[in-house]
Amino acid sequence: MEILFSDIFLFLNKKFSSFSLLHPLFLRFELSKMRSLVLIFIFVILQALFLQGPGLAFSNIKYDIECRFLEDQGRLQCQERLSFDSQEGLDEIHLHFYPHHRFSRDEIDSYKRYLGYFSVSALDEQDLSTQAGGIDYIRVGGRPAFYEFRGDDETILVVRSRITGSTELEIGFWVEVPRRIGRFGRWSGLYSLYRFYPILDVEDNGVFKDYPDLIVHQPYISESADYRMRLFLPRGYSVAFSGVITRQESSPEGLKYTIESDKEIRDFYLAFSKKYRVYRREYKGVEIKVFYLEGRRDSAEEIAGFVRDGLRFYSRVIAPYPYKQISVVPVGLGYGGNETSNVIMLDSRVYDIPKFLSRYKEFLVVHELGHQWWFNVVGSDEFTQTWMDEGINSFFVQEYLREKYGPDPEILHIPWFLRPILPNISFSYSAIYRWHYLVNRGINPPVIGEIGRFKEPSTVFAIAYGKGERALEILKKVCGRDKLYKALRDYFDAYKWKIGHLSDLKGLLAKECGKASLEVLDFYLSGKKTDLSWQVDGRRLRPKVRWDRPQQDVKIYYKGASGEANEVVVQDLEGFSLPVSEVREAFIDTDDSALEVDEGNNIYPFYKGIDYDLGIYRSGLHDFPVFNRTRTLRLGMDGGNYGIGPRLSYVDPYAELRLFTGLYWGLSEGSRTYRAGFRKSALFSTWTELGANYVYEDIYERGIVHKKILGYLKFDLGLPPPNPLKEGDNLKLYLASEWKAGMPSLIYYDEQHFSYLGMELSKELKEGLRIETAVEHGDRFLGGEEDFNRFKASVEDRVELKDCYALISVRLGISDRDGDMFYLGGRDGLSAFSDYEIPSANFAMLGLELGSKSWPVPVDWKRNGLLDIDSARVFGGFDIARNWVSSIDDGSIFSQVRAGLEFSVGLLSNVSKIRLRLELARSLRRDRQTRLNLLFKL
Repeated sequence: MEILFSDIFLFLNKKFSSFSLLHPLFLRFELSKMRSLVLIFIFVILQALFLQGPGLAFSNIKYDIECRFLEDQGRLQCQERLSFDSQEGLDEIHLHFYPHHRFSRDEIDSYKRYLGYFSVSALDEQDLSTQAGGIDYIRVGGRPAFYEFRGDDETILVVRSRITGSTELEIGFWVEVPRRIGRFGRWSGLYSLYRFYPILDVEDNGVFKDYPDLIVHQPYISESADYRMRLFLPRGYSVAFSGVITRQESSPEGLKYTIESDKEIRDFYLAFSKKYRVYRREYKGVEIKVFYLEGRRDSAEEIAGFVRDGLRFYSRVIAPYPYKQISVVPVGLGYGGNETSNVIMLDSRVYDIPKFLSRYKEFLVVHELGHQWWFNVVGSDEFTQTWMDEGINSFFVQEYLREKYGPDPEILHIPWFLRPILPNISFSYSAIYRWHYLVNRGINPPVIGEIGRFKEPSTVFAIAYGKGERALEILKKVCGRDKLYKALRDYFDAYKWKIGHLSDLKGLLAKECGKASLEVLDFYLSGKKTDLSWQVDGRRLRPKVRWDRPQQDVKIYYKGASGEANEVVVQDLEGFSLPVSEVREAFIDTDDSALEVDEGNNIYPFYKGIDYDLGIYRSGLHDFPVFNRTRTLRLGMDGGNYGIGPRLSYVDPYAELRLFTGLYWGLSEGSRTYRAGFRKSALFSTWTELGANYVYEDIYERGIVHKKILGYLKFDLGLPPPNPLKEGDNLKLYLASEWKAGMPSLIYYDEQHFSYLGMELSKELKEGLRIETAVEHGDRFLGGEEDFNRFKASVEDRVELKDCYALISVRLGISDRDGDMFYLGGRDGLSAFSDYEIPSANFAMLGLELGSKSWPVPVDWKRNGLLDIDSARVFGGFDIARNWVSSIDDGSIFSQVRAGLEFSVGLLSNVSKIRLRLELARSLRRDRQTRLNLLFKL
């Protein structure tokens, strides 16, 4: 108290320097008056420090927005009244106006990569060059106010005006809905308007958040508020929205809707189109509205069933859905789904997902529905604490799926005729594997942190979603399901229509589960690594702890020498051991708890069990680690470029190691091929791959034998490709030994043996322009017969013209040795010369192709999800090549013309896009050979 009094006197003495507290007049004040003054001053200080709370605490926030859609301009003209109460004065107030986003080159490149991850390749047709919205005026309390935009993206709207107590802003603004895939924009006649209006920023301890806009994910934080929207639309449009319609007026020009939120919501959303139809359903007083496009009613009914089941689940485990309406609407989203208040946005392609992927569709719908609890009702800082809605929500989606389909439901509901061909994976393991995949490559960032650091889509899904979900799954094992649910329900009740933080949740978890639960949670959210492994210490078997680990019980299972099974729960790993002579097998923590990502070996005698998989058809697709939970030895028939035949493989998903061997018989020519090899990914905990292949090819119809051994080390340059079926930018170093013998078309060669070192670079310089180069040096090592150097390069550039496209391709081969260093024709040469395999020492090849713009396939093809034809185009072109072989008198020129049809085909419900080509190629030389080729390219 003495310190407090001295501080007060010093403050007053400085504040009123012209009237010192030591002045005799001041000393005449009675003591009671002095005490009163001091008490008043203390009260003011306490009120400022404690009664106001941690932030400005805007309250009674209300948005009253009126918009008219000008159809001929694709424009919304709007006025907004924003009112709120604040407890202290401000000299400026911050809002976000996201349509004013000015996109940088880096953002556009990142967006292209993101869309590529979801098989969308139409970015060039989008409008990202201009800002899509602007401000006409701003008035505060009826008076004009100065405003400006801040931030690198120019989305932070700052209003300069003295603001205190009850305040009202009047804002006139316009939005030109751009042609753009995503939450905000129009695509194929579908209008999506997400956070299209000036929205109040959140202030915390005197500082506004001022987060930048990100075109992907959810980088937002906003207070809940009451909304009223008066919207005028021309006739013919159907509209989806947050809230409920309270009034509808008709005029010759169109319809005017009055839409109001029945309870506070986090933001306001609009979607409208002339293509929409609506399917309605009801669940316990909640109207379910599923908007759909023509011909998709069956899918809409299915989605409505998923929403109903999700409402039933969340209402039981958390709290009843607090609103009168929930809508689902298809838009040109570009990725699966996105949440907003009272509305679930789905990419329109989701409605075409076939029956055998319906569980994925359900997962997507229920995930976005869950955000009505974790984002809309309970707010969070989605820019710095993405896990607070995505991780919690992902946990409950897994709980929903387990409750409905069993302990480990699979994603694919595969028809019987596809089961021998397609491998399957469970929802829980897919999330675990994404995390495992990154950890193997040295990437294990903290879950909590700014969302902008996740440059790669798979990273945010693996960490904020997958690892975040796993954190709560482990917590459920440590704490118990009932206690964890109780803590999460208490958190929901305490922070509904508020903004919760990680510290708030931790307090409730500690109350229900104890402080040990926080150690488990912190362990997973912090990015620490765990590694428990067995070690033999003399005659004892001991668990070895290599990394930080939370203090929790660990289950150990072991079989004694006679085969009896034992289970023990160990609290002090350092003091535990087993006699080696009495242990046949020992397992640490195999009960799906904390070692889902295990960098060590937690099974003694240092191997995990091997599964045996014998099937009719077992292709290389089955050998991707994501489809294998354990080490697997697999035998089955396989088909591909080499033909069809038996294939034997071994996969270790933990080490990302694959070994394979197979014998194939050619289908189009008399040949047999033997292949064997291995691939070790994530070498040195980096994006590095080590591999080796052996190929023996005997084309006995043409008397050609070709043998090759190739070992390589491949380094990914930057991030991996967005599409897992495509090659990304990479650098490959390799060592090869190659034998050739037989009778090529032009000249006879005895058996030759080459050995060489090589370096290959593959890189996309810009969209549509890709270059691949290789430099090789041959020498007399490994049995090589001659010295040589050779260089080869290929460049392909796709140029979009006004009404067509041009595809230009150039290939070069340069060597310092005469003979058959390269081949024209064959698999990689001119298509009409595929039977010639014309040898060359040096060559140059130029190709030019012109094609039409794509048009939708006119036939309503039945979509089965396996191969869906979306569009087609015609093309035509020519290729010309020159080869130089000094041992032949003349250099030869080869040319061909070709034309055909190209189809854009969605593979596995557009998981990947392929270009399928039916091409007629005719040689312009010699026998005028004509060939019909069926080609495809990812």
